[in-house]
Amino acid sequence: MKKHLIVFIAGLVVGSSGYWTLRDGPLATKVRESALVQKVSDKVDERVTNRLKEEMEKQGKIVMTKPAGSPIQRLDDGRLSDLVKAKLAADPMLSQTNIKEDVKDGEVSLQGSAASYEEIARAMRLALECDATMTVVSTIQIKSK
Repeated sequence: MKKHLIVFIAGLVVGSSGYWTLRDGPLATKVRESALVQKVSDKVDERVTNRLKEEMEKQGKIVMTKPAGSPIQRLDDGRLSDLVKAKLAADPMLSQTNIKEDVKDGEVSLQGSAASYEEIARAMRLALECDATMTVVSTIQIKSK
């Protein structure tokens, strides 16, 4: 029993230190700046952008929903609207966009215009990050600046 406890604690220490080293430690920056990691990240962003374009062209809107089983807090529509508005305004990428929000029963609707699908995806992600948001529906249009 004592031997198993020692092995468990040693594994916990080694695992925790390895996680820290790659997540927040000295190797984290090197890994994030790696050309391969950047290439994969760009490819994932490109796929997301393509999916958003396709969905917007087919349906005229883009819908994102929290996964089933996600904890959703209840919040007054006005407060949720204020929270989404604050998150959009605080984001440097979105502060200059013309995006308006409307909230009804945990469903956030985003309307207006943005310069790119990356901005639309960012706005939708920020709105969905709010604990009381169940669904985000975007009818944001792409407008060149």
